[in-house]
Amino acid sequence: MQRFSGLLLIPFMGQLAAQASCPNWSDNEAQQQLEQLNQQIQHHNQLYFVQQKPVLSDHEYDALAKQLQVLSDCFPTIQLSEGTPQRLEPDSNGNRKIQHALYMSSLRKAESEQDISEFLKQVFSASYHSGVMLQPKIDGIAVELVYEEGKLTTASTRGDGIKGNNILAKVKAIPTIPHEINALYSKIVLHGELFVRLDLWDNKGNIKDNYSSARHFVAGVIHSKTPEISALEVLDFFPWTFWTGTPAKSLSENVNELYTLGFPLPTQFTEPVTSLEDVIKKRDLLQKQADRLPFLMDGIVLKVNSAAQQLAMRTSIQYPYWALAWKFPPETAVTSVQDIDFKVGRTGNITPVLALKPVELNKQNITSVSLGSLDNLKSKDIAIGDQVAIALKGSANPVFSKVVFRNPQRKHPKQPEPEQYNSFTCLSLAPGCEEQFIARILWLVRRLELLGLDEPIIRKLVSNRQLQSLKDVLTLSKEQLQEAGSSREQAGYYRSAIALTGSQPMGQQIRALSIPYIGKARSAKLGKAFSDWDSLLQAKDKELQASAGVAEWTILPLRQFLQTPENQALIKTLKQLNHRQ
Repeated sequence: MQRFSGLLLIPFMGQLAAQASCPNWSDNEAQQQLEQLNQQIQHHNQLYFVQQKPVLSDHEYDALAKQLQVLSDCFPTIQLSEGTPQRLEPDSNGNRKIQHALYMSSLRKAESEQDISEFLKQVFSASYHSGVMLQPKIDGIAVELVYEEGKLTTASTRGDGIKGNNILAKVKAIPTIPHEINALYSKIVLHGELFVRLDLWDNKGNIKDNYSSARHFVAGVIHSKTPEISALEVLDFFPWTFWTGTPAKSLSENVNELYTLGFPLPTQFTEPVTSLEDVIKKRDLLQKQADRLPFLMDGIVLKVNSAAQQLAMRTSIQYPYWALAWKFPPETAVTSVQDIDFKVGRTGNITPVLALKPVELNKQNITSVSLGSLDNLKSKDIAIGDQVAIALKGSANPVFSKVVFRNPQRKHPKQPEPEQYNSFTCLSLAPGCEEQFIARILWLVRRLELLGLDEPIIRKLVSNRQLQSLKDVLTLSKEQLQEAGSSREQAGYYRSAIALTGSQPMGQQIRALSIPYIGKARSAKLGKAFSDWDSLLQAKDKELQASAGVAEWTILPLRQFLQTPENQALIKTLKQLNHRQ
C-alpha cells in the first residue's frame, strides 16, 4: 500500500472536479480552507510514513486527498505550502538511494463496476486477446529485486518510481526470498509487494506491540536502521512484474516461470476471469477468505494476460493501461456534517444526531448517525462542517467512527439544557417539548399495540395540535387520522385497536405509561398483583413492596407520576375502555 499527496491521485474516470460542484468561496476563504486541509493531509503523512502510527484508514485518507484534489481543481490559482515533503517514504535514517532497473509505476483505480466492465470490454474486443487474470491487491510496500547471473544483487523500495532506498541487506535476511535462483537469464527484474505473513505475525507479540497493524509493521521494519532479525523473518514477497529482457508470451507464462525460480505465491493466487459477474464473484470470495490468507489485501488487480496486448494497450509514466486495481468495498465512508439535531427521548435523555451529506456504504444510503449522548458530542469534539468517518456495525447500523477533518469554519450547535428534561417532563405538548412528547406517544402506541399510527402520522397530528395530551391517542377519530395522512383502511384498523385496548393485560397498560423506575418485569408483577387501575392507585406502600418488589425509594416517584393531571386523564380513559370489555 502506498500513499500519495492528494494532488497526485489519478482516478480512472475523468476529473474529480466534474463529479462535484465547486463551493462559492472568496479567494481568501478558499486559501484558508485548502491550506487547512493540506496541512491535515501532511500531518497524516507524517504519522503514517515517519512515525508508523496512523490514525486514519486508507479509505479515510483517500477521501481527504480526493477532496483536496477537487478543491484544487476548483481554485487552480491557490498555492499551497509543501509542509512535510510530498514523498512516499522517509529517508532520514541514512538509507542510500539507488536507481531502479525499471521504472516503478502505480496502478489505475476503478471506482465502480462500470469501470471494470469497460476495461473487460476493451480487452475482450481484441481478436488476439488471451484473457484477463485476477490477482489479490496485497497491502504492503512495493519493492524492486534484481538478480544478475542468478544472484540477488540489488533490492530497493519504490521511492519516487525512479529511485528508492537500498534495502538489500534487509531483504537478504528474509528467509522466503532466495539469494540465488536458476540463472535462466543474465538479468531478472522483479517488482512486487513486500508484506507481513499473517500466520507468522500472530506469534510475534513482543514485536507487533510497537505497530498499529501488520501493514505498518513492514514499513517500520524496512525503514528501521537496525531491524531485529526476528522481525524480518515474518516478511514475504509477492512478485507482480517479471522482466528478463526476453519478451514473454503471457502473464500466465510468467507466473509459471516464477514458480520454478522459487516464488510460488503468484501461482497460487492468479486466476482467469471471463466477465464482470466472474470478477465480482471472485472479488467477494477473496474478501470473505481474507482472515484465512497469509497476507493483508485491500482489493484485487486485473491484468491483461497477453504480452502482445499489453504492449498494444501501452504504459504511461503513471501506470499501465493494461492493468486495473479495484479495492474492496470500504469499511468506512467519509462525509460532512451538515447539521446536528438533538432528539429528546421519552425519559428526557438527549441524543445528538449528526445530519450528514448523503453517502453510500455497503449499498446503504446513510443520511444521519446517532452519537448516543451529549458527553460523546463533547468528548469527540464534533461540529457542523466537519468531515467524519462512518462505519457499519454488524453490516447494518451506521455508527460514528472518528472526525477526519475539522473545518476551520466549523460551527458548534446550540445544545438543549439536560436539566430541562426528565422522566416527568413533557407529558403534554408545550413549547420545547415536541420531541419528548412525540417519543412518549410512540412508546404508548407501541405498548398498547395500536396499529396504524406511525411516526410521520403522529408528527402531523402534533403539528396540527390534534395530539396535545397522552389521552388524545385514545380519542382520535377516523377523520382526524385520514386528514393526517392515514388511509381509510389504516384509520379503521386504529379505531378497532383502540376498542380492544381495554382487553390488554394490566401489566401491559402499566408498562405503556413509562413510569419512572418501573421496567418490563416490575410492570408485569404489578399487573398480576393489581387487576385494575383503582386497586393499583389505592395500594399501600407495603403492598407494592411485597407483591411487586417495588423498592421503597421508588414508591414516591411512582405515586407522583401517576397523580399528574396528564396521567390521571390517560388512566381515566383507559378505565373507561376497560369497562366496555
